[in-house]
Amino acid sequence: AAASLAVPKGLKNVNRKFIPGVYKDTSGAPLESNPFRNINGVTLDKLKIHEAKNQQHKMNYVPGTASLIDDIDKKHLVLLRDGRTLIGYLRSIDQFANLVFHQTVERIHVGKKFGDIPRGIFIVRGENVVLLGEIDVEKPCDTVLQQVSIEEILEEQRLQQQAKQETEKVKTAALKDRGLSIPKADNLDEY
Repeated sequence: AAASLAVPKGLKNVNRKFIPGVYKDTSGAPLESNPFRNINGVTLDKLKIHEAKNQQHKMNYVPGTASLIDDIDKKHLVLLRDGRTLIGYLRSIDQFANLVFHQTVERIHVGKKFGDIPRGIFIVRGENVVLLGEIDVEKPCDTVLQQVSIEEILEEQRLQQQAKQETEKVKTAALKDRGLSIPKADNLDEY
């Protein structure tokens, strides 16, 4: 019955709203019952619910950096291209994903130890962000890492970097003895 309806000009069939006497069948006689009450086994109520869910989904989705607006004034962890880890409150963003953090600390990890260096207000250029994640401040911390002083973690980091440089020197010397060489790469391209 729904396929043989004639919809008057100017009245859209999209809203599926039935007005008695307005819709006519193909013979021209006015319809008094709703032909849209059940279309292919789907009732009008189900169609309205489905359309409302689709509209709600469209309204919740914001493309690009505008989706970060909901994350303003929340605590975040940011991993940068140079390997640094920052933790702070996101205060501002722009269309290039440049970020402004407040009460920022730089977290340094060495083995099972970590230290936080206070940095205050920190501006991060969007192209340097590798990872951005919200920190749940209400969730209890169940880490096995041990927090140490700034001086201690900086000394541990220095020792770790020295050990890494020594390993690289030995590797380079071994390759050179075999007639091979490794071109030096820019550190930023490693990430």
